[in-house]
Amino acid sequence: EIDEGDGNCVIEDIIVEEEKTEQTPPTDHQDLALEITADIPFVINAPEHLTELNALVAGQSDLNVETIIKRIVASNHPTLKEENKTKTATFYVVLIKYLVSKYGRVHFLIMF
Repeated sequence: EIDEGDGNCVIEDIIVEEEKTEQTPPTDHQDLALEITADIPFVINAPEHLTELNALVAGQSDLNVETIIKRIVASNHPTLKEENKTKTATFYVVLIKYLVSKYGRVHFLIMF
């Protein structure tokens, strides 16, 4: 229905109001995630040894460890450089060693 007063469509006003109500404010978890990961660099070289990965994740929360691992994978993706294929393969070996050292062999195998 058209409102002849200003030429705007009443339906458009309703849609705009619905869009405003559908937006949800960030949850506490989202705020916390933004706050926690703020100090983690976006580009992280792939660790070649377990001691290097342990140093990167020492004292970090599980959320930060997850972020660090994701950023390592993204920073060293094979599509970025040919040499990253070897780096990524080495990192995955290091990552498996880290998971086994943290969760134990039995628990790690159950996760998969």
